[in-house]
Amino acid sequence: MLHFINASLRALLKLAAANALPQELFDPKIEIGRSKELFKSYVKHFEIEHHSYCNRTCWFCPNSVVDRKSVNLRMNKKTLLKIFSQLAEIDYDQSIIWGGYGEPLSDETIFDDIRMARDMLPHVYQRLYSNGDYLTAEVVRRLEAAGLDQLRVSLYPESDRDLEMPKLLKSLEDRTGLKIATKTREYDGVQLIGSSFLILVEVKDFRAKHMFSRGGALLKESGQEAYARTLLCFSPIQHLSVAYDGQCMLCCQVRPDVKEHQSAIVGNLNDEHYSIFHYYRDLALSREVLLCSGIKKGVCTSCNFNPFGAGPYKLGRMGSLSKILNKIPGSKAFVNYLWLFPRMDRERYKQRGDGGEDYCDPGTAHQKCS
Repeated sequence: MLHFINASLRALLKLAAANALPQELFDPKIEIGRSKELFKSYVKHFEIEHHSYCNRTCWFCPNSVVDRKSVNLRMNKKTLLKIFSQLAEIDYDQSIIWGGYGEPLSDETIFDDIRMARDMLPHVYQRLYSNGDYLTAEVVRRLEAAGLDQLRVSLYPESDRDLEMPKLLKSLEDRTGLKIATKTREYDGVQLIGSSFLILVEVKDFRAKHMFSRGGALLKESGQEAYARTLLCFSPIQHLSVAYDGQCMLCCQVRPDVKEHQSAIVGNLNDEHYSIFHYYRDLALSREVLLCSGIKKGVCTSCNFNPFGAGPYKLGRMGSLSKILNKIPGSKAFVNYLWLFPRMDRERYKQRGDGGEDYCDPGTAHQKCS
């Protein structure tokens, strides 16, 4: 009964959030100045694929069918500088994610680029995702010097998760000189302590759980052939993803080097006249489709990526309801609260340093725990 009540409450909040959003988010013709304001209000994560190379070809990743080993193509430095400069225009203070489908720590230039982001965007929270293969004591030291805030390491057992997990974690301790803390209260994993930034480690076993279909690129492997998404998707509102070649993607589940994902390319930042604010505006029609009820189309049809709770969820944005909600006094303040609340989760990760079994209490950004 309690589960039903909680699920119903979440559904109603999603319905309210979807319908109380400003109509301008769904208008592809708004002025760029207004797009900047919306970007500042709603974007929580700006994900950058620093370069193309990955040392692995995991079966649960499109790198198993797309060559990311033969060459390493870095994001154009001019494009990277452009991103940071434009984020600085709005004093962006949410998170920059170093992720994508390359292994960020496999390229030496990542340290200088993290430092550049820190210098140009002193208030952002920088998070890096890694498979851990390149993580050593020296790499930890260089990441500390560059100004990283959080490292998330995903370890992948080849067979039995429970059997291999201790070995993987012990190897990580030996290579880094750091220590594994017990399971933390804030994160479903373990914490690697001894550095001046937060390191979270997760041992994933995709054989035990449903893997992501990656926009249909791994449809058979994910077992999603019979699945059709009806769940709403808020990702194009709060999470932007730019590939190593400067192409702006619909979301982090799709990539420009997969044939089936070509329709999910929104724009290209290598075009000197195209900005991250054009990119955000050009997501308007996709946002409208992904927030309405019904089966999603294209690369989204088989997508089972869901950071917002279990589905399916059939109620979505409706024109009449949206107009009514936007006319109710206080509705804008309410929806701003709904969108501010998930953006506040970065506050949990401002702390840095040896947290022990539990994290330190949130403090000022980039402040080491005492």
